[in-house]
Amino acid sequence: MARISSVSSAMEAYYKLTQSQLTENEIKKELSKETQKQSSDTSTLDDVRDAIGIIKDEVQFLNKAKDTFNEIYDILDEAYNYLKNLNQKEMKSNEVADLKVKLDGYINEINKIADNTHNVNFSKRMVEYIDKLTSIDLSNINSILSDHEVQSKSRLLGDIDSNISTNEIINGKNITIKGSRGDPLNFVQFSGEAVKTLASEITANSEKSGVIVDARNTITITDVSDTGTFSFKINNVKTGSGGKTISGISITDKNDLTPFVGPVNNATADTGITAEISRDGSSVSLIDEKGYNISLTSMNEASGTKTFNVFSEYRKSSRDAALKDLAMDFGSDAERAGGYVEFFGHDRLRPEDIQIEKKDSASIVPGEISIVGDQISIGTGSDSSPIGYIHSTIDGEDGARLRIKFYETLFPNGDFEAGNLGDTSLSGWSITNNKVRLGVDQIGGFNSPSDPTYPADNSSRSLFDLSDLKTSLNYIAANTFTTTLVDSSTDTNVDSGGADPHDSKVVRMFSEIESDGYAVIRGPYLVSNNPLYLRSGEIVSFDYKVKAGRDAYDAFGYLVNSDTNEFITILNETGASDSAETNWETKSVNISQSGNYKFVFASGSFDFSGGTLLGANLYLDNIAITPGPLLSVNNSVLQKIADKITLKNVNMDLQSQDLNPRVEAAIAPTGASLKTKAVLDNVTTSLANSAGGLNSSHTISVAGIYDTVGESIDTRTVTIAANASAKLISDQLNSQMPNTNVGFTAKTGVVISDADNDNTITFKLSNNNGGTATISANITTDNLNNLKDAINAQTGTTGITASNGVVAQDDAGNPIWTLGNHSLLLAHSSGEDIAIAELTGVALNVRPANYDNTTYEDEANEVSLQAARNLTVNPITSDQQVIVDANANAISAQYQIIGTNLGGGADNETISVNQGTSVRTTKSFATVTQINIVNADTLTGKVDIGYSGSNEAVSKDQAPVGISNFTLDGDDVSGGVALLDPGEFIRLEVSNDTKATNFTVHGNNSLGTAITETITSNPSSAVSTSNRFTTVTKVTAAGDIAGGELIEIETGSGTFQRQFTIQGTNASGASIQEQINSISNGGTVTTSNRFMSISQISVDGDLNGTVKVGIDTDDNQIANTQTISGAGNLSLTSNLSTPGSRLAKVGISVAQSDTIGSNQTVSGSGDLNLTSANIELVTGKEVRLATEASGISGQYTITGKDKLGNNISSTLNGSPGNTVTTGSTRFMTVTNVAINNTSPDSIKIGTDLDADGISTSFAYDNNATNIDINGAFDDGVKAVLNTSDYDLTIVGTDSEGNNINETVSVVNNAAAITGNRFSTISSISIAGTGTNTGRVEVYASDIGTSIADSQIPTSGGNLSLTGANFQNDSVVGVGALQATSNQKFTITSDSNYYSLQNTGDDLDPVVFTTPIPRDTTAGLKVSTNSNHEVISTGELFVSSNKNFTITQEDASEELKEIQITSDSSSASVNFTITGEDEFGSQITETITNATGSTVSGNKKFASVHSISVDGDTVGNVEIGTVLDPDIISQSQRSNTAGSLMINGARTNTGTVGIATLKMASNFKDDETASFTLEGSTFTYTADGSETAAQARDRLLTNPGSGEFQGSNSETINTVSAGILQVKDSNGVDLFKIESDGSADGLKFTESNADGNFKITNATGNVPPNSITTVTQSISRRAYLIEDGSTMFQKNTNQSEVQLSNFSIDHEVDDQELTVRYGHALTDVKGALNKFNNNILAEEKTNGLGEDLNSDKGKSRYTKEEFTEMGLKTAERIRKMDTKTLIIKNIHAQKQNLNMLMSGQLYGFALLISKVSFK
Repeated sequence: MARISSVSSAMEAYYKLTQSQLTENEIKKELSKETQKQSSDTSTLDDVRDAIGIIKDEVQFLNKAKDTFNEIYDILDEAYNYLKNLNQKEMKSNEVADLKVKLDGYINEINKIADNTHNVNFSKRMVEYIDKLTSIDLSNINSILSDHEVQSKSRLLGDIDSNISTNEIINGKNITIKGSRGDPLNFVQFSGEAVKTLASEITANSEKSGVIVDARNTITITDVSDTGTFSFKINNVKTGSGGKTISGISITDKNDLTPFVGPVNNATADTGITAEISRDGSSVSLIDEKGYNISLTSMNEASGTKTFNVFSEYRKSSRDAALKDLAMDFGSDAERAGGYVEFFGHDRLRPEDIQIEKKDSASIVPGEISIVGDQISIGTGSDSSPIGYIHSTIDGEDGARLRIKFYETLFPNGDFEAGNLGDTSLSGWSITNNKVRLGVDQIGGFNSPSDPTYPADNSSRSLFDLSDLKTSLNYIAANTFTTTLVDSSTDTNVDSGGADPHDSKVVRMFSEIESDGYAVIRGPYLVSNNPLYLRSGEIVSFDYKVKAGRDAYDAFGYLVNSDTNEFITILNETGASDSAETNWETKSVNISQSGNYKFVFASGSFDFSGGTLLGANLYLDNIAITPGPLLSVNNSVLQKIADKITLKNVNMDLQSQDLNPRVEAAIAPTGASLKTKAVLDNVTTSLANSAGGLNSSHTISVAGIYDTVGESIDTRTVTIAANASAKLISDQLNSQMPNTNVGFTAKTGVVISDADNDNTITFKLSNNNGGTATISANITTDNLNNLKDAINAQTGTTGITASNGVVAQDDAGNPIWTLGNHSLLLAHSSGEDIAIAELTGVALNVRPANYDNTTYEDEANEVSLQAARNLTVNPITSDQQVIVDANANAISAQYQIIGTNLGGGADNETISVNQGTSVRTTKSFATVTQINIVNADTLTGKVDIGYSGSNEAVSKDQAPVGISNFTLDGDDVSGGVALLDPGEFIRLEVSNDTKATNFTVHGNNSLGTAITETITSNPSSAVSTSNRFTTVTKVTAAGDIAGGELIEIETGSGTFQRQFTIQGTNASGASIQEQINSISNGGTVTTSNRFMSISQISVDGDLNGTVKVGIDTDDNQIANTQTISGAGNLSLTSNLSTPGSRLAKVGISVAQSDTIGSNQTVSGSGDLNLTSANIELVTGKEVRLATEASGISGQYTITGKDKLGNNISSTLNGSPGNTVTTGSTRFMTVTNVAINNTSPDSIKIGTDLDADGISTSFAYDNNATNIDINGAFDDGVKAVLNTSDYDLTIVGTDSEGNNINETVSVVNNAAAITGNRFSTISSISIAGTGTNTGRVEVYASDIGTSIADSQIPTSGGNLSLTGANFQNDSVVGVGALQATSNQKFTITSDSNYYSLQNTGDDLDPVVFTTPIPRDTTAGLKVSTNSNHEVISTGELFVSSNKNFTITQEDASEELKEIQITSDSSSASVNFTITGEDEFGSQITETITNATGSTVSGNKKFASVHSISVDGDTVGNVEIGTVLDPDIISQSQRSNTAGSLMINGARTNTGTVGIATLKMASNFKDDETASFTLEGSTFTYTADGSETAAQARDRLLTNPGSGEFQGSNSETINTVSAGILQVKDSNGVDLFKIESDGSADGLKFTESNADGNFKITNATGNVPPNSITTVTQSISRRAYLIEDGSTMFQKNTNQSEVQLSNFSIDHEVDDQELTVRYGHALTDVKGALNKFNNNILAEEKTNGLGEDLNSDKGKSRYTKEEFTEMGLKTAERIRKMDTKTLIIKNIHAQKQNLNMLMSGQLYGFALLISKVSFK
């Protein structure tokens, strides 16, 4: 299109021509000349003509509106004069109100004139011009002019009743408005009254209230369930009761509702309703700008019932959001290079409006961000380095989001991992395998640099790089240049030991050539395909190694600027000898000049020896770019970028007074990568037919960004052949790499383990691409190392390697996967198949490894690989083993079996058989001729005889087998007699002062014999007899037992010591005397002799006191107290006899000391008095006979004597395990135990085939020594057990599927093994048999798997087979793919066999401000082809420049009760509903549902926040109201007590919670980390010692038992690599776990917002730390009446707070006019600022920023000139009086129409602003 300057000139020319007398054709010709003359752009003539046509139409429009200008002028002139005469400072309040009314009247009159001008809406056209020019929406002028706002929401109601009455929408209510002036105003909204009517009534009274009201009604359709052709009817005030049918709405994409727009807008004339589509096409809004009610009925769809959601939209106030004023959160502070950040508001119904602060030139201040054009730069101090750019289409303009992409710092395929070993082409690189001359030839389309340091032997000859290759070769077959991807850890060219530690994939550039002596030959060489933007301050690094080959190396590398062809040398290495080589080294180069660079590496060789043979190696790896310290794109940089961005007109939620915008930053990752899953196919065919993967062809599509600057996407699809290997797939996909920028590599790994026996294993190992080898090795179950050696010996053929031990390490060399000797990892580094087939000897388990061979593939099944086996034919020789079966009461004995063995030779075997058991011989017998009984007496259970307390007193451990009497050998047997009760010892006890005297005891012993015994008493202790007595008849004393008393002499106090002499007789009657000395000063002394009597006591002198003499019991019995004055005799009493005590008693123990004779005086010889005449001391013993459990039944007679010596006997019947006694017959002695008889149970003898085939039932008698042969096997002479021989023929297949058979001759004494190994067995036939044929079995020789269970063969028949086989003896491992790119990409396939993951283009949103503001009511779900009807009322937008209050009559009667609908299988449980009433108070109600019906509650809810249930609902339930049964919760089941999900049509999405934590410190084995989340405790348990990072990574890649498993039976599933999903016990998603971007952190994202998502209670040995709530969870809620059924949400709604960014100061209080129109001025000034910047901007500047156009803008006028034109235009409009004058004056300004209209509006604003204000 032509530029504005051209259009302006064309307009001016057109006006001049219309004033001339030229014809229309002549005017057109002149216009063409004028346009061509004045246009300085390159527009085509067609462009200019189109522009002229547009201008012509506009000018014609103005011509039609000339009359309108004259009328408007009259009104403006009146207003001007009125205002000019006002004195504002003296105005009073009522005068100000009158002024507003006056001016509003002027405006209304102007609007009426404009609206009715020739049926053209002049005002609307003018607004369109302003919109077009300034991009400012002036449609809702009220919100622009007001400081205070209150919003009501629409009411949306739906039902199946096709005739909803309007009073169901809004019942009549009283509304009170208290404004800034006057008394409150009361309004009545009648039942069914449209908001349009109410708004008009309130606005009409605005002079009284100070508020004005705007009305509008918008309903939006979204979420169409399916495609189809839709129709519906609109009913409103304009259509009348008949309505208007909207039809022909053909929806072919349910996410694009654009087809609604045309049919609705085509009917606008009939309905007054217009349709607008949302920017993403997912919703369409039906708008009634005047605010009349909208009803939708007759909603139909031609092909069946469909559903869609309908909601009422309401407008919001909008504000500008400067991101520098917001608290931004960009997540973890990671490097963002190669990714992007995206800024946008959050309103899907409105386009973005984004303002970017840009500069003319970039700042070099360190760290300062500049946006110049579309480039983002950062200052480094010396220059400004670009770090990113604004996306070409997502640029923040024309309603788009703003995406800023950051330049890559990751070199594409710099580590050469995007390829397979052996590849000769490299992703991202161009290879030339030829020579090149530096400084002469071009490389990659650019000049090449010269080598500044040639070797002296070369440069002195001026050879440089100019030598040619020889064509006539002397040393080699051909000149060779190769470039190959090799494994440095195994390639002997890299290291002669093949053990280079560097990396598994490196590039080898090799040459072998002949040329001139001392020549330098370069080649081969690499060039990176695409330039990479390198910034000043960045560091380029790479790993390299150079090594001599045929001669010295000479390698060179450089960067070439693709814009300037300037060079930076990065490698220049020449060998010091013809055998020199370097170790791996890292080279780093600083970038001093920003630019686009390509990488070039050239290998080369120097003929050091001069022998003309050259050749060398250059190895490369790990080419990388490291940002400089000021170039890292981190969160600080993102914030600085955000500081330069303002989101314009961001919606605010007036209802909640929330003025914060919803702004998100979407940060994309750097590059992308995915890995497919390895798979394992078990096959049952031979190697010739084995194949893995899909058995049919399939396609894979790769969509990648091949142009990283323009983000051009190319999709390429390849067809993959059936059974293709991963290597073949990667090769095919890599062929598309130049188009998709996605590289593929393939690897295959399988682990074999669990050998099932020690044996020789043999199989064929193949890569399914020509490399096949037969592998054989001797192995054991716990050591496969011999097999490892055998496999690796064939690696050259198969390409497959085997390893165990540490098979994977991390970058630091730490083991991450270790396999024991019982396992092997088989790997193919290029992704060829690994096929194991025709396995024999040993079975194995096989499991695929993941792509990196660092662990097993996730969720991959283990295959049990079987092996073909030798078979063992085993006659069941145990069938010919003899079995002796003894019943429970049979004898226990040894049985000697005599006969012939299976070989025909004589044989015998003795076995011991206890009663109740069955014992078989170890030998097998063909015949049995005799069976002897041996040692029955020693083996049969024993009998013990005794009494209680001594069980073996009579006999012990004797078996009643083969004997007639027991031997008396018990514990109490003496002399052949068992003495059971020997009697008691007799005990005699006398007083201490008696004399020793003989006592004779008379009685009987235990044998009944009369005995006597004399014992002598002992005054100091008791004495006993040495014999035992059973009875005592008398005890006789030999004489008096008296012994005399001791004499005591007691002197008084003060006495002298004197000698006393006592004379008397002793117990024997002899005279005795004793002298004793008294004690001085008094005391008692005693004689040492005992005296029977006293005759005289004398003293030797004066005692000087008193004395008395007595005995122990009477101290003055002999001499009373008397005084002794001299020597002489004492006066004695008459009682001088002192015999002492004579007491004695007789018993049997201390406790029974007087049981025979009680205590009595013995003063002479004679019998003692006994307690009875004949004392019996014992009664005899009750004899006990105990038989062991293993004994036999028998009858026994006990013979002996009783207590009186009489002979007695008793018969006892014993039985196994029991004890019997003689009862009342008691024995003193037992002299004999006779065995009357025994009665053991029977014994039978046979084999497994016949239990009594040898002897049917043998009952033992005491004299038996052998057993009768009388069973079924008896031929009259012997028992015949088996004499058969026969053949078995086995038919089946071998490991290769070939049919085989083998006949085995079965002899009854040995197993036979087949010579063939069978994979399958189809039949086993039988030929031949014999007598009593035994069973046979067939099984796998090594492992015992049964082929035919033991059975008796039938001649001519077949054995019954188990069906076991070893057919599954082959497996194919199909490798995994890795796709990598430095950009996002997607992969799709028509088969998901390889588990292809789609990376998509998903963003990682980080919410850093408020939740999404609701800009719609809760919705209704509508079904087509039913009687559903939807009615929506409009919204009110009340505004004022002063505070005001709106109070509305309570409308609680419109609330609905909650109802629960249950299906026929539901159980009756309790539902607890929690929410708020219409006043915002929390309420709760419990409702019990009913099976198969609907139950309603009693409380009325405005919103529902949660629904809990106390048990399993069994069936499905839905929660809603009478309006919609599932408006709150759609049909669902709760398996256990818990919560129902709120997901109905009136549900908001809530805000999911996001939290992070860090795994803290290091773990030791079994240490834990725990925390609580979502009501459950989750615990991680370490497996061995782990760092925090290792614990985090292992959790995300391989969560095992006990690792973050919840305490409430939660489950954890792997969603994709590194992302876990936690579900509750019902399978409902709880939250997602993934990395938070740091080394050891985890991010938890709530799945369903419930308002309660917070990590607490961090515990354990190593508790988690750094717990952060990133985003607060806000629960999903169902809003039932918040959509405005009460017009205003709560009972009272205060007006919005003042909007500071639109306010200006007041000079005089209460000046509404000034403030209101001041807003208009402020806004227009903003519009003109845009206009000035775009239209009047300076067009050209020099490098210093100096103006080259004399301050002229694009319009050819300066800003000052244009402002003056606006003022003059306003003045002329006011004064003009003719139609011609206005047109003439317009064009006199030489400006186009858009510019002029802005000027007019500007002038109008200045005209009104002449009222004084600040």
